[in-house]
Amino acid sequence: IPAGLTKLSSELFIYQKHFDWLKKAAHIVRPLDHEFTSIHNRIDKLVKKIDFLMTRMNIARVSDPPLPQLPNTTTQWGVVQTGHAIFHHFHLFLDYTTRVIVLMKNKL
Repeated sequence: IPAGLTKLSSELFIYQKHFDWLKKAAHIVRPLDHEFTSIHNRIDKLVKKIDFLMTRMNIARVSDPPLPQLPNTTTQWGVVQTGHAIFHHFHLFLDYTTRVIVLMKNKL
């Protein structure tokens, strides 16, 4: 369980940074600004819940997770493609996270 929570926490940090980058880079998708904010808020809540569990279970948190390699694209089309990739990978991560949390819950 400790390794699973630590992994989820660091992965969420990486997605948080990717969504920050996408929000700054995606001038052409300004109508989606509300969705970016909503996703970011949900990630923040999930990070806080995982941190609470880690504190409660006396699990050490990684002090400085490595910063992710952010995309280096300057074209609007590149931003759109990267945005789709980030959302796709985030969706897969959420599926994985749900399964991990259910398994952890069953072990507690």
